[in-house]
Amino acid sequence: MTDQPTHDPRLESFVNDLWHARYGDPRFGHEDFGAFPALIARADELGDDYWRFVVRLEASYAALWSGTAADVLTLLAWMLRAHDRRAATLDLEPTQLEQLNTTLVDFLESVPDVPELSLDQVRDLLDDWIRRTRGTGYESDALVAVVRAKIALHRGDPDAARRFLDECRDFAPPAGTCREGARAMVAALYSRCGDHARALELSEPDLVDDGERCGFFPAETHVALIGAYAAAGRRDDVVLAAEHIDRIYGEFPGSTGHAEAIPALLRVGELGRARDLAVSRLPHLDACFTPLDRARLAAALSAAFASAAAVDGDAVISHHTDPGRPARSRPAADLAAELADVAHDIARGFDIRNGNGAVSTWVEQTLALRAAGRPDDRVKPVAERTAQELMSGMAVFSMVSSRRAQACAEALAGRIGELTGRSLARARIMLASDLRRSDRHAAEAALREAAAAARAEYPAMAAQAELMADVEAAAQGVLDPQRLLSAPDPDPAWAALSQANYWRFVAVASEPVDGERAGRAVDAGIETLRRGLAGEIRLVEDETASRPGSAEADAYSIAAALHIMAASMRAAAGYSPDAEIDAALVAARRMVAAASTPDQRLEAHAQLAGVLGFAAQLQSMSDEQAALRLLDEAVENSRYAQRAPLLAQRAELRITAAEDFDGAVTDQEQAIAVWMVEGLDHQADAALIDLARMQLSRGDDARRVIEAVRPVIDRMSERGDEDAVAAGLAVLGRAQSSARLPDDAVISFSRVLDTVVGDEHPGYLAQLYQARAGELMDLGRHPEAMADFDHAAELFAEFGAQHDLGEVLRSAALAAHFGGDDATAESLLERAERVYDELSVDGPVDFERTRLDLARADILRSTDPERAESLLQSVVERSSAANWLPLALSGLNLQALMAVEAGGDDGRARAWDLVLEGLRLDPEHPGLNQLAFELNDE
Repeated sequence: MTDQPTHDPRLESFVNDLWHARYGDPRFGHEDFGAFPALIARADELGDDYWRFVVRLEASYAALWSGTAADVLTLLAWMLRAHDRRAATLDLEPTQLEQLNTTLVDFLESVPDVPELSLDQVRDLLDDWIRRTRGTGYESDALVAVVRAKIALHRGDPDAARRFLDECRDFAPPAGTCREGARAMVAALYSRCGDHARALELSEPDLVDDGERCGFFPAETHVALIGAYAAAGRRDDVVLAAEHIDRIYGEFPGSTGHAEAIPALLRVGELGRARDLAVSRLPHLDACFTPLDRARLAAALSAAFASAAAVDGDAVISHHTDPGRPARSRPAADLAAELADVAHDIARGFDIRNGNGAVSTWVEQTLALRAAGRPDDRVKPVAERTAQELMSGMAVFSMVSSRRAQACAEALAGRIGELTGRSLARARIMLASDLRRSDRHAAEAALREAAAAARAEYPAMAAQAELMADVEAAAQGVLDPQRLLSAPDPDPAWAALSQANYWRFVAVASEPVDGERAGRAVDAGIETLRRGLAGEIRLVEDETASRPGSAEADAYSIAAALHIMAASMRAAAGYSPDAEIDAALVAARRMVAAASTPDQRLEAHAQLAGVLGFAAQLQSMSDEQAALRLLDEAVENSRYAQRAPLLAQRAELRITAAEDFDGAVTDQEQAIAVWMVEGLDHQADAALIDLARMQLSRGDDARRVIEAVRPVIDRMSERGDEDAVAAGLAVLGRAQSSARLPDDAVISFSRVLDTVVGDEHPGYLAQLYQARAGELMDLGRHPEAMADFDHAAELFAEFGAQHDLGEVLRSAALAAHFGGDDATAESLLERAERVYDELSVDGPVDFERTRLDLARADILRSTDPERAESLLQSVVERSSAANWLPLALSGLNLQALMAVEAGGDDGRARAWDLVLEGLRLDPEHPGLNQLAFELNDE
């Protein structure tokens, strides 16, 4: 933007606002078109032809990123007419002329996709551009071929489109673009015409990085190739291309690359990745540059969500309709249908313009895509299962969805007469065990009855059922737990799976009373499985050898469970569990590889997800980034309700490992959606409290957090969950504090403190007292604040939280001062100094000491202003040097207040200097802006 003389104050204000609108966000591609319509109206009112042109030039560039093609078309048409009429008088800089031409080039590729223009008008625009650029650096055979090919495709003539593309021999790009980008435009259209081989031939060589590629490398080329990769079944290349497209274009709301990536992922069966990408792009549907872009993205999103719904009728999509409000969860099928309607409506408009159904055909082809994802995604619904399959469902769903497992149990109870022999015996034991959910005494009796019925023909199953009954009796207090240690060893004549499973039950029964006995049982089970898999003993009972599923997968499942038990026992005893965790992971991965039925594959992935989640929990103590990678894989392998706790676990780790609050909030919202769909309302509400805490830490609107948390607290209270109520009140108090509602915050914190029990961690109690004390200070209730600070200091000192203790003492000193007790304030400051002296032995405490000096200056400013001024000058200097911006601003604000209090013209002048210095650091600082307002008023 050139410097033109500006004498009119209105013009100066306009130019300043224009600069901020265009360059306020320095990130490339993040221009905001929203401010420009008003700026254009202001320029027209000013009547300066130069600035009328420049504001539209800047607006057109911003609209390429955050406006629509119709916006750019309107602006370009105005500028071209104005330039044709008044080029000499406008006196544009060369850079401005370059910007006009590059904007025109960027826009021209999209012209055929604007339905407000007839195809003849599009052709005329192209011809006009060819005339304008002939003999300049902006002409491009590739761009001409692309626009003509697009016109042909809209006319429903792909053969003609290919001919136009074939005629292109010169891929020299127009100025402002790159040769590889020009080839990618052409390759993408070859792929759309069905000539994937030519697309690959033309652009795949451009994936070699010669060190001179643009910032969109390699995603720009991958957008052109991903459809061809999918058509060729090159799954790994599709996945890599999609990752690059999302990594590079994901931050740009108007990107069209995702509309290519999602269908390609579906075509190669990558439903999980397609779904995740679709969820991330859903909020940007309305940001598409052209109506055709919007139709293509809507169709791609619809196909992804319809595929998810086809796999799981309960699938939901959690997404934001308002950035400031909690995510909204909707059934995937409903959202898919709604998006399909959007795509259809836009396509009909193009069909009318084009005089054919070409666009509707493209849309329908995308909408018809379905991907099953992993093989285990094809698990049978409960209603379609045989009695035998219901038994399998009870076992498998118990790991991933209690609701589905219960539905299988209820259905099996009514169809048990369809079973005979071993299946009947197993079903009786499973249904007896399931009774533990509702009637534990009845479960024990039913287990013993099932064991008695099976004993003659199926002794291994009978022994397991008898042991399960004993464990249940011990849990109810009707059997001495020591009796569990007398359980007999399994019969060596049993098959390896039967023995190992029995050893697993022995370990579970023994572990609470005799860890060594449990450990020996685990080792015996693992050794038995090794022998069975090695062929040294029978792996399965003869009569089960022909049943569906892989016996090896069943063996690895038991092995993974035994190794996890061993890892837990080693960790509890203070030993490293790493070797056992590694063994559990190996066993779970082998189960995934060996599983051969849909149920078994679901179980295998669930087993792997569980092991990965356990491993991540332990790994997070030493390497949080490694733990995150484990959780990524765990979430990818999880299904149904199992996914929710893993998402919540990852959400917490995102914060502690990387301060990724956006990712954490997204994970937590997804977890809540899963729990709600599974009917686990209590867990969903508990997670909502955690979500509110994360949103507050992210800086979300505190009043909206308050609106979200209050009904959750009420529901938890109705359930009688006092711990959850206290957790909710603590978050509510924080939100009320952030919303500057100190009276409400004090009430919330007081309710928590009134209900906490003695076994709460002293750090948690200290934080509550500290939080309430801060609100009491805001209310001027300084003696009460002092009492709370005293409680907090005692508790922090109790468990050695010295940094927290120093902060509390600093705050308490201020409370004492504002309460009129400067002697106590000085004593507390000295105590805080001693705390920092102790801490300085182990590391620097410069920040803490600087903050303490700020508090001391505040306390001394009325009794010893010279010392206070000296302290504040030091605070500002140290904070500025160390880039502690909030501390520097607080120091400047306090200095300015002291200057105002000093009075006189000199005081006001110094106050102004300090205010301006602070506002240069933070133009939005509330205290400094208030001072500026007051100084202006005087």
